[in-house]
Amino acid sequence: MATVINVNTRSEKERRNTMVIKVNSENELSKTSKIKLRSMSTDSSLDSGGTVPHSLRSRSYSTTSSLDSGLSSSCSSFPSALVSRIKKDDDVEKREEPVEFESKLASLKNNLSDSKVNLLKEVFVNNLEGNQRSLSICEFKNMFQFKSDFFMERIFNVFDRQQKGFVTLDNFIETVEKYSSFDEESKIEFLIDIYNGDGSGEITEDELKKVLNGCVLESGMNLKESDIENLSHALFQDSVKEGKNVISKTDLVKQLKNHKELLTNMSILMDKWLIPKKAPTEKSLKRSFLEKLPLRYFSGDYWRNNKSFLSFMFFILISNVIIFTHRAQHFLDFPMLSGWSPNPFYMISRATGRTILFNTCLVLVLVLRYTITLLRKFGFANFLPLDHNIYFHKVVGCLIFSQGMTHAVMHLLNFGINIQPDPVKFIHLSWSYWSDYSCYPLFLYTLPEGCKLVSNEEEESKDCLPDSMVMPLTVNYEVSKNISECQVCPSGEPYSYFEWIFTTRPGMFGMGGSANTSGVALMAILIIMFICSQPFVRRSGHFQVFYFTHMLYFAYFILLFFHAPDFWKWFLLPSIVWLIEVFYRSIGTLLGHGKTVVRSGTILPSRVTSLVIKRPARFNFNAGDMVFVKIPSVAHSEWHPFTISSAPEVKDEFTLHIRGVGSWTNNLYAFFEKEYKKQDDLNLNTKNVLKRKQFNSIRYHDKLRHSKIVKYKENTKKDVESHNITKKVNLLDKPMEIYVDGPYGCPASNIYRAEHAILVGTGIGVTPFASILQSIMHRYWEIKQSCPSCNYKWTTNIEESMFNLRKVDFFWINRNVNSFEWFVDLLSQLETEQAEQGGEMNRFLDLHMYNTSALKKDDMKGLALQVAMDLLYAKEERDLVTGLKARTIPGRPNWDKVFNKIKSEKKGEVTVFYCGNPTLATSLKYKCEQFGFKFKKEVF
Repeated sequence: MATVINVNTRSEKERRNTMVIKVNSENELSKTSKIKLRSMSTDSSLDSGGTVPHSLRSRSYSTTSSLDSGLSSSCSSFPSALVSRIKKDDDVEKREEPVEFESKLASLKNNLSDSKVNLLKEVFVNNLEGNQRSLSICEFKNMFQFKSDFFMERIFNVFDRQQKGFVTLDNFIETVEKYSSFDEESKIEFLIDIYNGDGSGEITEDELKKVLNGCVLESGMNLKESDIENLSHALFQDSVKEGKNVISKTDLVKQLKNHKELLTNMSILMDKWLIPKKAPTEKSLKRSFLEKLPLRYFSGDYWRNNKSFLSFMFFILISNVIIFTHRAQHFLDFPMLSGWSPNPFYMISRATGRTILFNTCLVLVLVLRYTITLLRKFGFANFLPLDHNIYFHKVVGCLIFSQGMTHAVMHLLNFGINIQPDPVKFIHLSWSYWSDYSCYPLFLYTLPEGCKLVSNEEEESKDCLPDSMVMPLTVNYEVSKNISECQVCPSGEPYSYFEWIFTTRPGMFGMGGSANTSGVALMAILIIMFICSQPFVRRSGHFQVFYFTHMLYFAYFILLFFHAPDFWKWFLLPSIVWLIEVFYRSIGTLLGHGKTVVRSGTILPSRVTSLVIKRPARFNFNAGDMVFVKIPSVAHSEWHPFTISSAPEVKDEFTLHIRGVGSWTNNLYAFFEKEYKKQDDLNLNTKNVLKRKQFNSIRYHDKLRHSKIVKYKENTKKDVESHNITKKVNLLDKPMEIYVDGPYGCPASNIYRAEHAILVGTGIGVTPFASILQSIMHRYWEIKQSCPSCNYKWTTNIEESMFNLRKVDFFWINRNVNSFEWFVDLLSQLETEQAEQGGEMNRFLDLHMYNTSALKKDDMKGLALQVAMDLLYAKEERDLVTGLKARTIPGRPNWDKVFNKIKSEKKGEVTVFYCGNPTLATSLKYKCEQFGFKFKKEVF
């Protein structure tokens, strides 16, 4: 029988401390599992360290209205039996006496600190809905954000041990405390509670299969039903006693105790998993200040590992300081209209103007692609920061913008304060500085219409501006000339400020008066180029805006010749090299050297498009090189850089793998999706066979489950004979045109100059390393020999083929397991060849695959899956995800452990080559500095 909560109103304090909730009798509760809510003292429990809104403390509650309200929404995904537990009728009334919750908290302090208990209260209250006092499974799901309903229900049942259908605050804290201890038995008991749904303490193989399905969902993996069955069978057979058909609690305890490290790590996980957020800790002002200091940049490791980078940065800064100081010194005596010197406006404007000339030449040198590629080939990357040319291009570009704005503002102020009020007097005061123009200074000034110059002896001089004929007391006569003339305008007006800045009428301060107007145009160009070069423009689907505004550099160079007469002296040498590159590129384009066709395109998982491109004439590249491509079918005028993913030893074709992350790349992906739909009429049976005698560097991805291939009729007969196809491949008549500019060198192009190379790629960042790995195998095959009598094969003189390279460790980090399909056939063949041949190639290459979406074994939600995959891997010696001999490791690499192991191998100087996510690049570079490794990052 249901009654509403009765609240005593004798006083506000008693009203807040006393709450009577109608529940079933004690006997009826044990028989029918009716709802029972514990009365709590709000002040003594929820208010002790927790944050509870005042509205929660002063309300009365009805069992039916408060508890049922939270279950009427968003619970349809859970079993009705679980949701309906709290909806049963209450037949017996009972007033429960208030409970002192503080006494219970005292027992929790063995394993939970006061801050964590308070945090649990806060988390609990923050997830309550409306006027509820307990959590239903819906709020519980919002609190923990599980991906699978399986784990959500099982964990909820662990907290709701009495099967009430809700979790109260004391249930919540007691359960967290119970499983947050460092006792192995409690960890094992928690696992058994999750894996065994009926409470029998025994686990069947079907139950394990359900657990593994939940683990797969939590890990974001996509495994076939047969794979899950194999995994559950392997895990079941490893844990069950012989002759038994269920896993007992004793069996599971014994199995888990064999993994001591697993249980230890699990205790660390409890706090992170059951407590959604960390307890707040107060930091001292000193500690907060030290954490914000960039101490890394003051360490010896950083300076030792970035010598070329820091040296070039120092060169840029010191050059700017020297040029600025030298030019400012020259104008140190240049006066103001008042006679005071120096004139800070003019001095700063001219000094920054000179630094702009230097930086303009430097910013051009930093993007001379062919020159930088040539320097890289000759090994200058060891002394010059060639890998950072784009970064320095951006730095110098920002310097030009800031100096240009300073230059412009100083000139504008100088014209307003010193020139426009009395230009003739200003010329007299700064007379000697105008001698560079090789003419009488006043001839540089064009008088306004209706105005004329008069001497101080003429009667009209009385119409001159006040003090225009007076020499200031502070004037420097080494610079100035006695004022003998002034400007009068009997029938006209002096030039306005607008006319000085935006017209050429004054005819002074530049080449025929064009300095001011060209300066305004240059300022506008700089503002446009700077804004449109920002990441929010380039990476937000507006690449064309960036590209076309960047083409304004042609106008910038031309205007600078008019604005600064001495610019040609600075620009002469770099312009010669630049013009040679432009001429070479233009001639190649006119002769059609960069024009070729796409032979096939494949749509791969994670929005990746693979292009097989016919190799143009005289297109010679190194492993790790990049190219700029333009595809008119996608965009008529856009050029985009991509690393080549095939080996240079393949003479007729090369490949690109392009992931859809921006406007152009997504348009390319959409284009091939449309092309694939067009090919329903023409079918051809082919099959991609990896030939042992000839390495198949050009992969058509025909065997991939999630691929869609588009092939064009370009020498079709030859393609069919050489690739032996058995899958449906539809051909289009018209080949797809593509323009190629390059190749250009990248950091990874110097792979053979390293001794121990660490290749780290994230996602599609694997492409330069795919080219390198294929090239390594080609070089290996070139030196492989075989005995004509017994067909025994071996390798010799591997050092000559690999130059300095002694060892390669390849790390590929992916979030989506399907992404491994891009190059899994290549990696599989690399493993096979290395294992079969042994000799000097044995352990030359190690593969390390990481799946960041998969949960580690120290996570309860991923433990069963990872243990099962370990068992299956030990049995079949093949990874379930990739099919490789190298086990796919869940989570992210522990770089401290990885680098310590690499350092202990002592294979020579370690160089880390990285291509991928910039966030990881920052932390990885920091680790390289700590371990004394070189770090090379791909930059586009």
